Amino acid sequence: DMPSKVIIIKPQIVGQPAPGYAVLRVVVHPSTVEVFAPYEVLAPIDFIPTSPISIEGASKTVIQESSLEIPPGLQVSEFPRPKVVVEIGKK
Repeated sequence: DMPSKVIIIKPQIVGQPAPGYAVLRVVVHPSTVEVFAPYEVLAPIDFIPTSPISIEGASKTVIQESSLEIPPGLQVSEFPRPKVVVEIGKK
């Protein structure tokens, strides 16, 4: 019976889109996950990052399934493979 908390999944976007293009929007589904840990481990955690998602040189939307980088001592209720959509368009 450990404390639990629903926290956001934050995508780690790395790299830059192609010249003349920009990131318009980033969507993560699911956007949250329920985690369990002793209070002292759980309290300072505001988000769980995804594995890095590269948009280097991209000139169109990048859609990628990612894993979560779960901090030590934290347990998740399930292990979702969040789908990250990075919308890229002309500046």
